[in-house]
Amino acid sequence: MNRLQDDYDPYAVEEPSDEEPALSSSEDEVDVLLHGTPDQKRKLIRECLTGESESSSEDEFEKEMEAELNSTLKTMEDKLSSLETAQVTKKKKKKRHRIPTNDELLYDPEKDNRDQAWVDAQRRGYHGFGIQRPHQQQPVPNSDAVLNCPACMTTLCLDCQRHESYKTQYRAMFVMNCSVNKEEVLKYKIPENRKKRRGPKKMRSNQEDAAEQAEAQVEEIYHPVMCTECSTEVAVYDKDEVFHFFNVLASHS
Repeated sequence: MNRLQDDYDPYAVEEPSDEEPALSSSEDEVDVLLHGTPDQKRKLIRECLTGESESSSEDEFEKEMEAELNSTLKTMEDKLSSLETAQVTKKKKKKRHRIPTNDELLYDPEKDNRDQAWVDAQRRGYHGFGIQRPHQQQPVPNSDAVLNCPACMTTLCLDCQRHESYKTQYRAMFVMNCSVNKEEVLKYKIPENRKKRRGPKKMRSNQEDAAEQAEAQVEEIYHPVMCTECSTEVAVYDKDEVFHFFNVLASHS
């Protein structure tokens, strides 16, 4: 009895053998299968079938989810990029095809119509038509040309008649921007071809000879006409108050 007491050491620690962990592990697995939760059973069955632990399976699942997330994000980024490109292209097309305003073009599409209406009103006044309602307006006789100063392009006449023989000369009664210098007198002798043709030569009295000589000496009197803007001489003015233009730029209609 004393010997047994001597061999017993209360502080001695027994070391487990190499076979005990395996036995303990098997007991744990049996205990999990009998009394474990569903998650514990699922984990144990997965480890037995695949030889992989839950942690490695979770890592694979996370990798798959991350790959799927990256793929989804890339698809969304591509769609957004394509939408932005389409919007930029659309804006460029709109900007390229935008129609400038009349103010930007410095152009008034109605100006020509207003100018023509003003010219027609001026010419109606020349011909004594006066102010008429639109549905009662009589057509104005056509003008052979619109006359302008050759130096400064100022409009001088809107209603004129072209000379039958001299195509660069015009006569008119109504002018604008013209100044008559009545202090200066221009004399023009009637050419010989404008004299009356004489019949067969016959005896004439002295009075007839004197009258013929006086007719041959008849001169036409004119006054020079200048442009009021640049003082360029453009026409002459006769005793019948008719303007004869000879130095002008003509715009034929």
